[in-house]
Amino acid sequence: GHFFKRSAYEKRMSEEEHSSNKPLPVTYGDLTENNCGQLRRLNLACFPVRYGQSFYRDLLKKWPRFVKLAYYRDALVGGIACRLEHFQNGEPGLRLYIMTLCVLQSYRRYKIASRLVQEILKLVEHEEEIVEVFLHVQTNNESAIRFYDRLGFTNVGIMRDYYRRLDPPDCFILRRVLRNAPGPIE
Repeated sequence: GHFFKRSAYEKRMSEEEHSSNKPLPVTYGDLTENNCGQLRRLNLACFPVRYGQSFYRDLLKKWPRFVKLAYYRDALVGGIACRLEHFQNGEPGLRLYIMTLCVLQSYRRYKIASRLVQEILKLVEHEEEIVEVFLHVQTNNESAIRFYDRLGFTNVGIMRDYYRRLDPPDCFILRRVLRNAPGPIE
């Protein structure tokens, strides 16, 4: 690859931008055929697991409106991808599952991840049939557990041996209830 030498000015600007925890001027976008490869590269940089082509195909075909991308100066720096699910026990209503939330290491601590989650929550706040948002977090990922706690998620249980190739293999189920399940109209 190319070696790109930054000017002293660019280096100083970058250090100034990264020296405070003020939110960066980030813009948000939707998933398209054109930027799906960028999301794939972002996830490769962030996660110990690799998501296959079918994951991205499903995002584009089934759940594109539940994917939000964060750009800083036209570069993709973060993203969140969710899918809709029915309750396994047949309860009424739908739940939104956060499959991935990722912000590049050098852009963390600028509230980008919080804003991505808030973008998704704002998206579903008026959709009566979506009653909760949930996700899985590896049991030793204390920073993620604290992060979701600050966003109003509650630890509602543990799943043993959820991860096949990670140690520990267990995860917590974190949930944020949005509203009561739609009941019969009386």
